[in-house]
Amino acid sequence: MIKGLDRRNLIRSVGALGLSYFGGVGKYDAIGQEGGRKSRSKLILLGTSAGSPPNPFRSACANLVVVDDTPYLIDCGAGTCRQIAMSGISIANVRHIFITHHHSDHTADYGNVLQLGAGAGRLGRVDAFGPPPLQQMTERFFDMIRPEMENRIKDGVRPYEKDIHVHEISTSTVVHQDALVKVTSTLVEHLPTYPAFGYRFDTPDLSITFSGDTGYCEDVARLGKDTDILVHEVQHMTIMEEYLRKGGRNRDPAPFLKHMRETHTSPEDAGKIATMANAKMLVFSHIGPQTNPPIPDAAFIDSARLHYSGPIVVGRDLMVF
Repeated sequence: MIKGLDRRNLIRSVGALGLSYFGGVGKYDAIGQEGGRKSRSKLILLGTSAGSPPNPFRSACANLVVVDDTPYLIDCGAGTCRQIAMSGISIANVRHIFITHHHSDHTADYGNVLQLGAGAGRLGRVDAFGPPPLQQMTERFFDMIRPEMENRIKDGVRPYEKDIHVHEISTSTVVHQDALVKVTSTLVEHLPTYPAFGYRFDTPDLSITFSGDTGYCEDVARLGKDTDILVHEVQHMTIMEEYLRKGGRNRDPAPFLKHMRETHTSPEDAGKIATMANAKMLVFSHIGPQTNPPIPDAAFIDSARLHYSGPIVVGRDLMVF
């Protein structure tokens, strides 16, 4: 905990000093104090890996925005349920879920969040937002688990299927608004997956913008105008090319590299978007490619620094801002 320092002043001060954040797996606490009281809002990076294959160094993509102890979940890659527990948040309290797009590294634990949250004692409504066919996916998940779910209900778990309310979105819009947060979406560049979204969360004391998976997309900069934290996906294209040409993932490198360059973002381009948005801080998540050992943070920071002068963080699982 950093005391006696306003959150936005903290972000500006770190940028002025040219510092960036490093550290191993574990909690990173950059929660400032505003006027002598604890900030109402925080961002938790639950999982920071790119790609579907399990990663020994990072969990799959997922984030929490927490406002006055109310959690809002953005994406649900594999391992999300455990990461929520590791963060200190009860999965029973997760009642708002926002899916950026339908790739398994963003949705593999979606149904598990619904099912295990009920098992943990969740009561009442859950709202899930995302592109079509989220409604159909939800219905088919319940069809898959029905025998187990019915046995659990016999053992005392409260019936919960009708608690799940799905809101499919297909365009840039205000997705959700309540007393704590306003959530706005924008379409991003991730073909052939369409629609795919980025989201902006405006809370009483913090604005956080998530790029989702995307190629270079100026709509992300427009969505994130003057945001406190821009959480942007990143793929180091040069290292990706070297990795693939050495036989990584057993793919034909030419079409896969074309896909990566068109539908994901290099650190240089993420830096351009952060500058265009006038973002107070750039946080890299959905970090790729997966290599062993992992790519050093400096490879991402130095490339992004060519186009962005503010503070840059290479995310780690369970970092807290």
